[in-house]
Amino acid sequence: MGEIMSRMLHGLRYSLYVVFHPFKGFWELKNEKRGSLGAGLTIFFVCMFSNILRGQFTGYLFNKYYPENADAFLIIIQSATMYFLWCIANWCLTTLMNGEGTGKEILTAVGYCLLPLIFANILVMLLSNTFSLEESTFLLYIDGFAYLWTGFLIFSATAVIHQFSASKTVLVIVLTVAVMVILVFIGLLCISLVQQFLAFVQSVYSELAYRL
Repeated sequence: MGEIMSRMLHGLRYSLYVVFHPFKGFWELKNEKRGSLGAGLTIFFVCMFSNILRGQFTGYLFNKYYPENADAFLIIIQSATMYFLWCIANWCLTTLMNGEGTGKEILTAVGYCLLPLIFANILVMLLSNTFSLEESTFLLYIDGFAYLWTGFLIFSATAVIHQFSASKTVLVIVLTVAVMVILVFIGLLCISLVQQFLAFVQSVYSELAYRL
């Protein structure tokens, strides 16, 4: 147990190195087994929790949600869906395209890529309670920079872990997004079909109960 915790703590500290040295960091993560899946998942859960806190405690002038309407469960579902859907779609595609990364490496690397979003959520949440409306542009810059940074980290992770060229990495990222959209569409279609089937079964049951 102690060894597992020690490895996870080392992985969390190592995430700061990866964020500022992505190409070397992800290379060491893959080839020298630095970092850990536990650390990657922990960063994901912290990012999800920071999204919830941001929805609750961002200043009124800058909050796109009313705090009482910031549904924590919905935020958890959305965050988990995006994270795991990306990892699954990316693993499926890269397996077909001769990528060298494993599912574990993808889950770990994507978790590390979310670290800038945690920093942005905390910073925006704190500053939004002191800034005036005229200073809102600065908060937009923070969000924009965090998303660009995260995007660059995902690009770096995909290129290094799967040993792809820059052009192939861009193609894989675009295709991963496309596969995610397709999977979401199929999921919604399945949910709709299940709902219609249950409604049909209920109507049949109600009719039989009425006649009997």
